Amino acid sequence: MRKILSLFEKGLMAIATLALVAMMVTTSVDAIGRYIFNSPLRGNLELTGLYFMVILVFATLSQNYARNVHVRLDVFSHLLKDRLGRNYTRAIALICLPVFAYFAWYAVHEALDKFIVRETRMGAIPFPIYLSYVWVALGAVTLTLRFALDVISPEDNEAQSPETLP
Repeated sequence: MRKILSLFEKGLMAIATLALVAMMVTTSVDAIGRYIFNSPLRGNLELTGLYFMVILVFATLSQNYARNVHVRLDVFSHLLKDRLGRNYTRAIALICLPVFAYFAWYAVHEALDKFIVRETRMGAIPFPIYLSYVWVALGAVTLTLRFALDVISPEDNEAQSPETLP
């Protein structure tokens, strides 16, 4: 199961990388068009905010957690790690699993609702925002699966510390 999830996470990471490159290109084109040609790229703010940023954040959640490169609060973690030992990862996953399972359930439900009504947002160009909800749901579901796997067998995730990754 871990291998399948890792492959899915790599695919999401590739999509997030493309979103980052696209965001940089469209923002550069918008800036050049705005300040040199006095003609900005219409809809770039919506495209960046509603699609690229959402993809970038939610498509990378699970793999960043698996590689231990996510943002975290390390103030007390060394104390917990000393106290819990090998069960540290399992304890963190047990705490986070119900929260993210609920978030994933809600995100999938919301994405389906938005898809049914084909919700759009009016701006410079009317954008279908229901597509953004898909990325939130995918990120939440993959992170929930990652937490569930860490509850079952946390040893596999501990082997992938940032120091051991290429």
